[in-house]
Amino acid sequence: MAAENIALVYALVPKIACKGKCVEACGPISASPREREFFERNSGKKFPDAVKMLKEKQLDCPHLDPLGRCTVYEFRPLVCRLFGVVPEMPCPFGCVAESLLTSEGGDRLMLAVI
Repeated sequence: MAAENIALVYALVPKIACKGKCVEACGPISASPREREFFERNSGKKFPDAVKMLKEKQLDCPHLDPLGRCTVYEFRPLVCRLFGVVPEMPCPFGCVAESLLTSEGGDRLMLAVI
């Protein structure tokens, strides 16, 4: 799948009324090469290197503003988008998704961005 098709996969993820309270979950994450390419091309920012962040004990995403809000929300990778919409990653802050994906549905989307 070409990087430009990543947006089509992202569009399949149910929307969630995010309250912006999950800043503790915004740390070193991984993404497929296609997702990193999509992120960098569309956000104009560098995708964080999770291994380097862990080695340097930098546990907060560098794309958070001073209030802890995501500055690249519309370009965030799939793992961030699945928070609160799949059973394995429920939102503990009461954010409500328009619908929920099954575990299998989330897995299919993850495979689609590899």
